[in-house]
Amino acid sequence: MASEQGAGSNSKRERGVQASPAKLRAAMLAAGIKSQIEVAKRIQDAEGLDKLPRTLVNRVFRGEAVDPVSIERVARALDTNAWTLYLSTQDDQSADTLPQPVLDNVTNTLPVSSAAMQVGSAQTSRRFWLWVMLLTLVIVLLLINLIWQGGNPRKLLPTFTAHSFVTPSVLIRFENPELDRLVAELEEQLKADFNVAVLAPKPDDLSALALDLAREYQSDAVISVDGKQYGRYIRLRVMTYYQGNDSISLYKVLSRPDVNQQADSLATELEQKISEYIFVGSTALMPSDSQIRAWDHYLQARQLMDENKIENWSGSEKIINLLFSALQLYPQFAVAEAALCETYMWYSLEGHEKQRLEHAAAHCQKALQLDAGNSYVMSSAALLQRRLYGAAKGVEEFNKVLDVWPDNLDALQGLGASYLLAFNDTSSDMVGVAKRAEQVLNKVREIEPDYWYNHYQLGAHYFYQGQMEQSLELFQYAADLGGQAIAYNGLGAVAYCLNHLQQAKTAFEKLLVLHPDSHLAEEQLGMIAFFRQDYQQSLALRLSALQKMGDPDQIGYHQVWASIAASYAALGSNTEAIDAYENALRIIKRDRLRNNLTVWAEIGEILYQQKINRLQGLPVDVSDAQRTRLLDLATQKLEPGAIVALASLLQELNQFEPSEQLWQQAITICPIYQNLKDITAAQQG
Repeated sequence: MASEQGAGSNSKRERGVQASPAKLRAAMLAAGIKSQIEVAKRIQDAEGLDKLPRTLVNRVFRGEAVDPVSIERVARALDTNAWTLYLSTQDDQSADTLPQPVLDNVTNTLPVSSAAMQVGSAQTSRRFWLWVMLLTLVIVLLLINLIWQGGNPRKLLPTFTAHSFVTPSVLIRFENPELDRLVAELEEQLKADFNVAVLAPKPDDLSALALDLAREYQSDAVISVDGKQYGRYIRLRVMTYYQGNDSISLYKVLSRPDVNQQADSLATELEQKISEYIFVGSTALMPSDSQIRAWDHYLQARQLMDENKIENWSGSEKIINLLFSALQLYPQFAVAEAALCETYMWYSLEGHEKQRLEHAAAHCQKALQLDAGNSYVMSSAALLQRRLYGAAKGVEEFNKVLDVWPDNLDALQGLGASYLLAFNDTSSDMVGVAKRAEQVLNKVREIEPDYWYNHYQLGAHYFYQGQMEQSLELFQYAADLGGQAIAYNGLGAVAYCLNHLQQAKTAFEKLLVLHPDSHLAEEQLGMIAFFRQDYQQSLALRLSALQKMGDPDQIGYHQVWASIAASYAALGSNTEAIDAYENALRIIKRDRLRNNLTVWAEIGEILYQQKINRLQGLPVDVSDAQRTRLLDLATQKLEPGAIVALASLLQELNQFEPSEQLWQQAITICPIYQNLKDITAAQQG
C-alpha cells in the first residue's frame, strides 16, 4: 500500500502530513464555524496566545504539508479528532484527477458498427482542431500583452518581496498626513500574512483608481485609507480592492486626536476585516449601507453638539432627532447612544431636569451594554455621574477612563471641568484642585489647540482664580477662534470687570449680532445698566434675557433670578423682588437635594433670605452656626462672584471688618465692583 501511494500523485509531497480541504469544510460546518478567522480565534483562546495563529490555519486549510501537531491544534478547535481530517488516497486522487466517464454496461455487450467508429473518429478530429485553435488564440493574446508591456514597464513594489499565491501582496495608500500613525500600525499588523508596501501620501493619490494601482504595482490588493476632516472630527473610510471588487472595510467618525491615540485598536480591527475578506471572501464584518448612513447622521449630531456646547442646548431637539435616526438605521450603535446620553445631560440644564436626566441615564446604560470599553461611551457615562453626584464623583470616573485610555481628549476635558467644579463645590474636600485643573486644561490645549472651547475652559479657570488678565487673553482667543456666544460673553464680562469699557462694549455688540437669540448679551448689558444705576433699563434687559431662556420655571441658575430681584428692589417693586428671590432660593434647594451645591449658592441661600427679610421689614440675622460658616468662608479663596455675594451678606449682618476686606479683595480683582459696593451701601442705608 505504501508503495502504491508513493507512486501516485503524492510522490512529490513535502515532508509532513496534509489535511483534506473537504473534510475541514465539513468539520467547520458541523462545529457551527463560519470562517477560518474564527478557527484561529478558538486556537488563540484555548492556548492563551498573544496573536491569532492565522498563518498556521491558512497552511492547514490550503492543504500544505505540515507537522501533525498543527492539524491536531486545528482539530481541537473544530471539536473533532485529527485523524478524521487527514488527506486520504481517495481524497488525493479525487482532487488531482478529472472524473472519468462511466460507460453503460450495454456498450460492453453490443457490437460497434464501422459507421459508428467513423463518426467517433470524426468527432475526435474536430475536437483536436478546436483545441489547436484555442491554444493559438491564447498564444497570440500573450504576445500582444508582452508587446504592450514593452512600452509600459511596470513599477515594482517599493518594499515588495517575491509575489506568490501563498503570500498575497497589499498596497496601502493615503493622503491625509494625520493618518500616518494609523497606516504605520496597519502596515505592521498586515505584515504577518501579507507582503505590504505603503505609498507616501500625495494630494491626488485617492483620485487614482485602485484597479490601475493594482496593475501598476502588481499588487493583489489595494487598501485606500481616506480621512476627511470635518472640524474636530475625521470621517475615516477604508476601502479594500481585491479581485476586481472594491469593498468598504471600515467607516467611522472619531475626533482627530482619537485617530492617533487609538491607532493600534483601529489597525487590529482593520487587519481582521481585510484578512477575512481576502482569505475567506467574507464581507460579514464590513459595514452595511445603513450603518454608513448612521455614521453620517452621528457626525452631523456631534458637530451640532460642539456648536451648542454649554450655551444653548434649547436646540437639542435637532441633535436628538439626528441620533434617533442613526439608531433606527443601526440599532447597536453604541456611540450614538452615548451622544444621546450627553445631549440629554446638557439639555437638563435648560429645564425639565428630572425627565431629561432619566433619559440620559437610560441611553448611557444602553451604550455601556453595547460597548463598555469605548472611550467616548466611558466619558459620557462619567459626565452623567458628575452631573448626578457632584464634582468629586466626576474626578473619580474620568480618572477611570484615563486609566484605560491615557490622554483621551473627552476624558481630559471632563476631568479639567470636574476640578473647576470642585473648586466651587461645598461638599468637596479635595485639595490642590486649582493647580490640577490648570495642569489638565493646559494639556487639553496642547492636544487640541484648534478648538475654541479648550481655550475658553482655561480662561474660565483663571477667572475663578481672579487672574483676570490671563482670563481676558484666553477669552479673546477663544472668541476669535470659534465665534461662540459664550466666549464673547466671557470676554465682555472680564473686560468690563477690568474697566476696559470699549473692549467690553465691542464684545457684547458682536455677541448680539452673531447670536441675536442668545440671552447672554442682554444679561450682560442688564448688568452694565445696573452698575450705571439705570435700573429701569437694567430690568427691561434682564426680563428680555429671561424670556429668551424659555420656561421661567425651568431656569437652572439662581443668579438669573437674583439679578432680576435686585433690579426690582432698586425700583422699589418689593413684591416682585421677593418673588424673584424666592425663585432663586427654589433653584438652590434643588441643587442641595442633588448634592451639587456651589459655595456661591451656599452664600446666596442665606443672602437672598436676608434680602427678603429686609424687604418684608423682618429682622436681618442668622444663626450662630451660619455666622461661623460665613466667617470661615471669608478666609478661603473664592471666585469673584462668591466674594462679592459674601461681602454684601456680611455687610447686611453688620460684620463690617470682614465685609470691607472682601470688598477690597473683589475690587482689586475687578475695579468695576467699586460701583456695586456703593450701590449696596446706598440700598442698605
